Amino acid sequence: MSDLFKSAFGYFTSANSQAPTNDLVGQTVEVGYSKLRVKRVIAEGGFAFVYVAQALDSGKEYALKRLLAADEEANQRIVQEINTLKKLAGHPNIIQFIAVAFVDKNQSGHGMAEYLLLTELCSGGSLVEVLQRRSGAFPPEVVCKIMWQTCKAVQHMHSQSPPIIHRDLKIENLLLTTEGKIKLCDFGSATSQIFRPDSSWSAQQHAMLEDQMSSCTTPMYRAPEMVDTWENHEIGLASDVWAVGCLMYLLCYNKHPFEDSAKLRILNANYTLPPSDARYRCFHPVIAGCLVAQPSRRMNIAQVLERLAAIAESLRINPSEPIPVEKTAPNPQNNNQHEIKYPAIFSGSNVQDNNSSPMHSSANNVTRPAPPSPAPRAPSTNVSSSSGGIFSQIRGGAGNLLKNIRDTSSKVVQSVQQTMVRGEEMAASYITSRICVINYTEGPDTLQDMRCTIEARHNLANCAIYNLTTTQFPAHRFPNATLVESGWGKRCPSLQALYTLCEHMHHFLSNHQSNICFITCQDGRCNSAMLVSGFLLFVNFVTRPEDALQLFAVKRTPSTIQPSHRRYLEYFAEVLSSPKPTFTCKKVKIVAVTLQPVPLFNKIRDGCRPYVELYEGEDKVFTSVDDYDRMNVFNVSHTKVVLPVVCTVSGDVTVCVYHARQVLTRISPIKMLQIQFNTGFMEDDNVLAFSRSELDDIESGDHFQDKTTILVHCKVTHESIVTNSPWARHKTMSPNILFTSKLEAEETTDLFGT
Repeated sequence: MSDLFKSAFGYFTSANSQAPTNDLVGQTVEVGYSKLRVKRVIAEGGFAFVYVAQALDSGKEYALKRLLAADEEANQRIVQEINTLKKLAGHPNIIQFIAVAFVDKNQSGHGMAEYLLLTELCSGGSLVEVLQRRSGAFPPEVVCKIMWQTCKAVQHMHSQSPPIIHRDLKIENLLLTTEGKIKLCDFGSATSQIFRPDSSWSAQQHAMLEDQMSSCTTPMYRAPEMVDTWENHEIGLASDVWAVGCLMYLLCYNKHPFEDSAKLRILNANYTLPPSDARYRCFHPVIAGCLVAQPSRRMNIAQVLERLAAIAESLRINPSEPIPVEKTAPNPQNNNQHEIKYPAIFSGSNVQDNNSSPMHSSANNVTRPAPPSPAPRAPSTNVSSSSGGIFSQIRGGAGNLLKNIRDTSSKVVQSVQQTMVRGEEMAASYITSRICVINYTEGPDTLQDMRCTIEARHNLANCAIYNLTTTQFPAHRFPNATLVESGWGKRCPSLQALYTLCEHMHHFLSNHQSNICFITCQDGRCNSAMLVSGFLLFVNFVTRPEDALQLFAVKRTPSTIQPSHRRYLEYFAEVLSSPKPTFTCKKVKIVAVTLQPVPLFNKIRDGCRPYVELYEGEDKVFTSVDDYDRMNVFNVSHTKVVLPVVCTVSGDVTVCVYHARQVLTRISPIKMLQIQFNTGFMEDDNVLAFSRSELDDIESGDHFQDKTTILVHCKVTHESIVTNSPWARHKTMSPNILFTSKLEAEETTDLFGT
């Protein structure tokens, strides 16, 4: 892989950078509904320039990278990288992208394909420069935090289906945010392909594989199975774990275990741990478990995280907290000495240009890449099957990067945009031109900020604000606007409530072509995603909830909806597909709730003291809580937890299981899990089974095992509750109500519609 794809994001944020002049500096670009001004060059290399671009409305700065691809091989590498970044989008320890644009080499004016990529600006700088400025290695607490956050990013890659291997994990590819969080970057070498050489391979096959490994890896971090393929070891996830061991060694001792990249030393895992070292002794078993020559005997990334969690506990730190290191100061002298690597994200298309000069186009259509849906899908090695995005409008004077681009080809790649929204920002994301999601955060000026954000774009008289938070908005704060209060909590709304809101939205949008719906909730990613997805189903733009959530993730950010929300969206799709005049909910007698194996929630992590609560709608109808000393304790010696229940319910049912912890003679409940379902969709089963992935409010950690199963034992009675359904007269809607133009409707439907 060329130096361009081997380097990290060596960029900084100082206004004092002595940047070379460039034709993009000073330009203003309008991407979707946001205007950006290119402020200055902060780094450049042989085939890349990195700029600071500032949003004119919020003043927030982003990193903008201009990338030149000289040949088709470079294009293909970028295509693979975008497919990887699509799947990994949204993880807190992986670099986030915002937008990308592309111009074909035939229209660039210099014979090379040209890319403009907008990503978050990691103003904390590069971790390697922080280490270089220190007189010694990082203290153990910092090493633990760096490795934990790095391994969480690697675990996210390895947990995809199929797993993604980074293959070039090194300190140069670790960045720091302003807050001090680790961000993993450079996915140009990432792949889902696992190689399994065997005795049937020819010498040419072995040589080609070794050449390929040499081109996409860094010698000092290269695993033994990559160095010598004649050993016929599998080249897969374990190679990343080897790199983790090298990185941990480097952070502890400020030197690499294989600095000379000697082949024999790597093949024999010949490195030295200082025997008298006491400061980093807790990391020795982890390093030794990672740097094992035979890949099948190495730790996996989950085991590494487990060891790091134990180290963090012994050090009494939270490994997810920011790294307490100083920010990287800019060094203008180094601007010309670093090749800058930014994530390449785009999708295939032909470039349409009616201008005689490619440097003076004023409009550009940009696609938005699709992050992973809640249920990960296997990525394809075929470029045409995995590229994609959603079009929006770009206007401005950014020269030849601003062209009309359309998604029609997989061989000529084009532009992508994704708006990644953090919960603490007052950010508006347009799902379509008539549906917008806007954040709400508690604060004295929040409503005023929200009003200003809306008024800057639209007349309040044409706006309906759907408040899904638990805080009621005073009507006088939004004069002339339509304000709809729903007050959704953390539980799923009922199907009737969801349908009623969707019906109101449809009626409001139908009244006038200029009307627009603003949806707001606490984090902008849960209840908002629920209502947006429900409305997309309501107007028949999509027929599957996962497609609706995919569009939300592309246009805004991956949702945080719980499995029960997804279950209710499936219910909603079902009732819309075959509307009936009445809704029948069976009465169900719940007799027990079983958890197997035993969850680990007590302080010594060997069991729990559980109790269960049942809700029918919003009403609590059963609890098994008792005096603390009379409640049963279950530990790992038990095969399962059985909680007896005597309760008959119907309609929306919520099962909450808590661990009882005693604090000052009183029971302090710790929520273990929650399940929500509707009895109107139950078969005549006596047992409802839920896997770990189907449980709500599950915290990350070691409380539950991967094969955890929750069983709700029940008896379906012959009684039912029949109510009139609001969807009785529901008819197939036209999805055109979502859009303001035929072009937007066609492009969005081509990419996401059914």
